[in-house]
Amino acid sequence: MMKTVRMLLTLLCLVALVYGQPSPDTATMFALRDSLKSEHLNWSDPNPCVWTGLGCDTGSYRVSRIQIVNRGISGTLTCDIRNLSALTDFDVMGNNLTGKIPSLAGLKFLERVLVNDNGFTSIDADFFTGLSSLQFLNLDKQSVASLEDPLQLNRRHGYKKTGSQVPRHGYKKTGSQLTGIVPESLTELTSLSDLAFGNNLLQGPTPSFKSKSINLDMTRLNSFCLDVPGAPGDPHVNDLLSIVEGFGFPVVFAESWKGNYPCNSTNKWVGLYDRYFHFGPNVVIVHGDPGIRYHVPPPVSGYLGSSSQNNNVAKILGSVIGSTVLVLLLIGFVIFLCVKEKKTYHKMHPQQHSGDQDYNKMHSRLH
Repeated sequence: MMKTVRMLLTLLCLVALVYGQPSPDTATMFALRDSLKSEHLNWSDPNPCVWTGLGCDTGSYRVSRIQIVNRGISGTLTCDIRNLSALTDFDVMGNNLTGKIPSLAGLKFLERVLVNDNGFTSIDADFFTGLSSLQFLNLDKQSVASLEDPLQLNRRHGYKKTGSQVPRHGYKKTGSQLTGIVPESLTELTSLSDLAFGNNLLQGPTPSFKSKSINLDMTRLNSFCLDVPGAPGDPHVNDLLSIVEGFGFPVVFAESWKGNYPCNSTNKWVGLYDRYFHFGPNVVIVHGDPGIRYHVPPPVSGYLGSSSQNNNVAKILGSVIGSTVLVLLLIGFVIFLCVKEKKTYHKMHPQQHSGDQDYNKMHSRLH
């Protein structure tokens, strides 16, 4: 009996020692507490390690776990969460949080991030940087309009989870109309094993992921330049995407800008107008020396401009040629009149030269 009491007293002393030790993350957690609003969140103790929904590492007394799920919490998340260097789980899903999802860059022990079912509107540009242990990320059901990395999330329609068990090693974000370019900081993660981005409007090159065992779903309705992972897109496409990046990669462009050819006549890109001159379908543009080795392919019908554009060009050329011919005719007519007038003058004064000759003869005889 005495031995049991001693063991309990020893355990209580250890617990008191652990929870009585001030945490190095106290200032960060106080700042987070002050930015949140909830009647059900009792974070009044000066030691964050005893707060509901938090867990601390027993050796370093640093915060290792934040799990405040479905508590009706409103407010915003503070940017210094990235200072929680021992954090492994960050779960704030099912609340009414708004504003920006702060960067978690550099948290090398972080494995799970669940911020789904909130009202966040943006994400810091370096959100994925340095998350070498990340296994699962859920951003579902947000009002996110600008993921500045530059993966953009617009007009989200939601993703329904089929069970209460949260899967690990994955990033599930399907059917939510994501737009923009998949960030390199996400493709560099080697710990991901399950990634689903189907039925969205992602743009740019098809990403190539470094994870060797990743189960990848990037198909259906995306707007990648090419189907080959890692293949670079056309420089013109990259330039256009860099322009719309400043506007948050609007959905109207993501729905239209598909493929790797902005001036493709069969798939008009919204907002673009090709002002270059178009030759007719019977004209072949050849580079090099066509008479020696090069095979000249036949012109592709319908590729070099539409019929209406060709008709406009024909009208312009016809007008120019007609005007030129008319000017030449007028010049010829003027020359003809000048020549005719000269001939008429000589016919009207035929004796002028003979009279001069007679006068010279008479003058010579007198002398």
